[in-house]
Amino acid sequence: MDAIIVPFFNLVIAALQIYVWCLLISVILSWLVAFKVINTSNRFV
Repeated sequence: MDAIIVPFFNLVIAALQIYVWCLLISVILSWLVAFKVINTSNRFV
């Protein structure tokens, strides 16, 4: 039974870590746009 459950939990933990990293990057980018560090009206970006 452990041969099925342990890899499944490892997969769930990896998916949660990817989700947390994406959420963190999204928050940082939204702060940079809000404080006008990143200009969204620039044609070159």
